[in-house]
Amino acid sequence: LNKKLKIDKIFTTEAGRISYYSGIPTVDTWGLNTNKYAISPLQNPQDIIDQQPDLIAMHTNLRTVSEAYDNNIDPQELNVGRICVDKRNPEHLCGGLEMTQAIFLGALTANYKYYLIPYLNENKYQLWFINPKSKNSEELESLLISRKAIRIYDTNELNNYAW
Repeated sequence: LNKKLKIDKIFTTEAGRISYYSGIPTVDTWGLNTNKYAISPLQNPQDIIDQQPDLIAMHTNLRTVSEAYDNNIDPQELNVGRICVDKRNPEHLCGGLEMTQAIFLGALTANYKYYLIPYLNENKYQLWFINPKSKNSEELESLLISRKAIRIYDTNELNNYAW
């Protein structure tokens, strides 16, 4: 990505290959590589709105990621830290579901466009968002589409691709 376009910042739920190989300044929303989220993952949608990353890359459960948005959940309810409030979270991922819901809610509130990117095979997808205010938003969209990205227009469409 960064070879073709100058990207100022990417948020990711798993700062592995993307941050290592791309050279893009990366915020790890889970907190392994970003001090701000080391104690508690990003669980405030306002962080997305305030920091305005060019891209957001999420490895997430497509069935549950939009629940906070679809059900008009108060964003404060997502601030659980690493406590397993939602029993669908595996113990080692406590707070992860709330993190992805907060990112999703923040991105949609800030009018990000969202896409599904094939992951490893044709049956799994990562959820990516492009900031419409990014100076390279059109080029980023073209690049994602060239990599077989699927543009999503409605949260209900996510269930068609859930695994």
